[in-house]
Order: sequence, then structure tokens, then C-alpha cells
Amino acid sequence: MVTVIMEPGGKEREVEYCKSVRAVLNRLGFRQNETLTILETADGPQLVTWDVILEEGARLRIRPVTSRG
Repeated sequence: MVTVIMEPGGKEREVEYCKSVRAVLNRLGFRQNETLTILETADGPQLVTWDVILEEGARLRIRPVTSRG
């Protein structure tokens, strides 16, 4: 399983294990460039791209991006 924390609000959601960040976000219905994705690691949070391979038990923090202009 992969734990997804949706921001704002901090609502946690468990998602069946997916190989990549892209697969998790697609499963949640997001398209590319709609979110900032942060992987929580032992070394601290890291901003990741869609092509990052995930390990079982990963924790992702997802922040929707809004454009203004």
C-alpha cells in the first residue's frame, strides 16, 4: 500500500501499491502538472517528479496546484 496525504487538510488515504508516482496520481484522477508531489523519506521530505519509482509503504503528500494570472 501507498499512503497519500491530501493537502490542504491532511486527509490520509491508502492506495493499492503502484510502481510509480505517475501510476498513483493517475489512479487518483490527477493529470500531469496539476500537483506538487512530496515523498516523505527518512532523510526528510523530497519534491519528486512523476517518473520516480515507489517502494511498498511509501508516503506521498499531494498539493494541488492552482494557476493565477
